[in-house]
Amino acid sequence: MIRSQQITKLVTAGVLALLVALFSCQQVDETPPILILKGEDTVKQILNVAYVDGGASATDETDGNITNNIFVENTVNVDRVGFYTITYKVLDNGGNEAVPIHRVVEVYNQARKWNS
Repeated sequence: MIRSQQITKLVTAGVLALLVALFSCQQVDETPPILILKGEDTVKQILNVAYVDGGASATDETDGNITNNIFVENTVNVDRVGFYTITYKVLDNGGNEAVPIHRVVEVYNQARKWNS
């Protein structure tokens, strides 16, 4: 009798373990991560002065903090007046892509010439 109880427990534990394994295999991460811009979305930058970007952070429901996975597109040319758009993108481990976010950097010439 004791032996049959032990077998029943083993079988029950085996079935539960199998159900848990099947359940965890069927979970699919379809939730995209979230990107958050650090600082302003529009920045003014003085011509010929080094630009330091504020960056962004990224979190995901499943993976947690994935800030180190952020991919940054485009650069700011501080030697040329103009508008530059920096784009931040990130994927989680499930391959879900966050909605890209952007920062516009205006490089401007601070020196002004006055006509007298």
